[in-house]
Amino acid sequence: MRRLTDAYPPFKDQVDFYAVAFNEPLSDLQAYQNESGHPGTVARAAGDMIRNFRVTQQSTKVAIDANGVIIYRVGLGRGNEAEWTNVLQQLADSAQ
Repeated sequence: MRRLTDAYPPFKDQVDFYAVAFNEPLSDLQAYQNESGHPGTVARAAGDMIRNFRVTQQSTKVAIDANGVIIYRVGLGRGNEAEWTNVLQQLADSAQ
């Protein structure tokens, strides 16, 4: 199975990618990003963001299109190359 971070590079100029810390120090997430080569911006969840997005486990992936609509949501270890490529393309298309 291809990783989401492997599917992302062709879309990096069209789709923003954020890794959001919610149950670990931001510094730990930044260190993991540096070691693993994960793309994007590392950020801390603001306010009730985690509850509002119903994130209940680490490594939840939520894709929000240019209209603010959640078009994709999966948990840890879920998703495959075809899904991620499709979702990233939908996100890129929604921004045009």
